[in-house]
Amino acid sequence: MSRIDLVGKDAIVLRDGKQVTEFREGILPWALQSPTAIVFDEYDAGRPDVMFVIQRVLEVEGKLTLLDQNRVIRPHPAFRLFATTNTVGLGDTTGLYHGTQQLNQGQMDRWNIVTTLNYLPEEAETKIVLSKLPSYDTEDGRRTIQNMIACADLTRSGFIGGDISTVMSPGQLSLGLKMQKFLVMWPLHFASPS
Repeated sequence: MSRIDLVGKDAIVLRDGKQVTEFREGILPWALQSPTAIVFDEYDAGRPDVMFVIQRVLEVEGKLTLLDQNRVIRPHPAFRLFATTNTVGLGDTTGLYHGTQQLNQGQMDRWNIVTTLNYLPEEAETKIVLSKLPSYDTEDGRRTIQNMIACADLTRSGFIGGDISTVMSPGQLSLGLKMQKFLVMWPLHFASPS
């Protein structure tokens, strides 16, 4: 996302059969004025020029000044701004989250709430996997899912301990189960005729 996408830009429009230039609001001015929630996913991969625009909205009053328009936008009382990061603003030196960067402390200090979400409990993770692979909703299938989740938990513990550099997400669990089903069927497809 660019600064222009976020703030807005001048555009040529037709008005009464004549071309005129007028300002078209970007995502942020539009959202600020309405009961809207914006989520910036992978926030720590943002460009610095964009981050400084967002930083202004994170101030106590949350006003956005459009200097070119000589206008100050005050946020709607129900406007909310959220962001997700994998590095909690610390950047990445391992290469695991390539493209992320460290957020400056001024940026981090302006967020009212910063929280960490851990992995889901086994029951919730099982529900997610079953929603993607309903054919595993059997006694044997659930046992297989539980074993895969136990394996994933081991990778997560190893990651936290710094022993390995990658983890298994619920999406990767689903992919692993699809591959397992394929590999079980593999001999049937490629068996040589007797």
